[in-house]
Amino acid sequence: MEEVLYSQRRPFDLLVLDIELEGKSGLQLAREARARDDALGILFITGYEAYALHGYKARPVDFLLKPLDWDELKWAIMEDWKKNRRPRTVLLEQGRKKVRLDVRKILYVSRTGTMARISYWKAAASDFRRA
Repeated sequence: MEEVLYSQRRPFDLLVLDIELEGKSGLQLAREARARDDALGILFITGYEAYALHGYKARPVDFLLKPLDWDELKWAIMEDWKKNRRPRTVLLEQGRKKVRLDVRKILYVSRTGTMARISYWKAAASDFRRA
């Protein structure tokens, strides 16, 4: 795991750690990961409530206790998503008009030359040129 944490490219968005790990503790790994990447989402899962105060130094999204409640896990993941991965938009040109679309609502895109046909949630497909 440490190799992935220390690589130049981060292949994950949320680091989910138990406190008790072989080798380094989850707390130590989280502190090191936070020092390298301030925007990294960190979520602790543990059976030891006493670790919570120490874990918050790494600024985790949440600190979940075992046995794991799946609704709490889902909430923590969504909180991290809202905090660190804001809804993205794309700016396109439709005729002479600029249109900003929420990428979460795009169903699919097809392209012909410089034209793109975008199927958007609850809307008819529209033709756009790259802005």
